[in-house]
Amino acid sequence: MRALRCWLLAGALLGAIGCEESVAPTGPANCEPPEELVIERKLKKGYRAAAEGTLQDADLAFREALELAPEHPEALAGRRLVKELLRRGPRPPIKPPAATEP
Repeated sequence: MRALRCWLLAGALLGAIGCEESVAPTGPANCEPPEELVIERKLKKGYRAAAEGTLQDADLAFREALELAPEHPEALAGRRLVKELLRRGPRPPIKPPAATEP
């Protein structure tokens, strides 16, 4: 009986150790080099600014990305997009469709 209690106690202790909460990692992911993460942030900033219509901010973000990676295809595409949007001129904002009631 005493041996059984020892095994149960040992199992409970090992189980408690195994169920310990793990600490979530913080900081940037280790799978990509830090400079790539900086470029990705600048690209997101550029495309967000282009979508919001602030084309000068978009162009600046894409140029900053190209300073870090001169031949980056997404940054080059972003610059072409901004140039095309500037060429077209200002457009009225698109209104979302009106909600229909059932």
